[in-house]
Amino acid sequence: WIETEIALRPIAQPTVPPAEAFFRDDVLPVLANNGCFLASCHGPHVFNDLKLQLPLPSPDGLFDPQRDFSSRMISENRQQLLGTVSRFTNSGGDLRLSRLLTKALPISEGGVHHRGGNNQFFESYDDPDVKILLEWLNLERQAVVDTVTSRSKALPGEDVGRLQGITFIRGPRHQPRRFFEF
Repeated sequence: WIETEIALRPIAQPTVPPAEAFFRDDVLPVLANNGCFLASCHGPHVFNDLKLQLPLPSPDGLFDPQRDFSSRMISENRQQLLGTVSRFTNSGGDLRLSRLLTKALPISEGGVHHRGGNNQFFESYDDPDVKILLEWLNLERQAVVDTVTSRSKALPGEDVGRLQGITFIRGPRHQPRRFFEF
């Protein structure tokens, strides 16, 4: 009778943007395989800028992002990596310089210091996991390019992040700013 009820009242599944689907199916497993979801690394209570929602306990011990994360958790993790607190992606410039990648590369390969160490994650930019992350970053960049216009015209992808002039925007002063003025 349950199948009959479901068939009579189908629930439309929301469409997931390609970048979010790729993040769920391909990026989350990379993060899980590299230990990013350990509570002491990037859990919600750690002392760093990247606080990820940890997966739910797996009944069989195998990681399945569609089962182990709710859609809200997937979206929050994606937004964290894109930069709700700190910018971990360089979608306006060279994607290879994104903190998401450079903090996990060895220093000798162009990495930057990572408190979790630099030698146990990726070996180089040729690492298959790095290529997955770069593919996701390209999808995210394309999603931005598809929505940005300049003078009612679509912005060419190569113009994203290119400095074309400086605009000063006057905004209201807020209290902390006064401490840094001399």
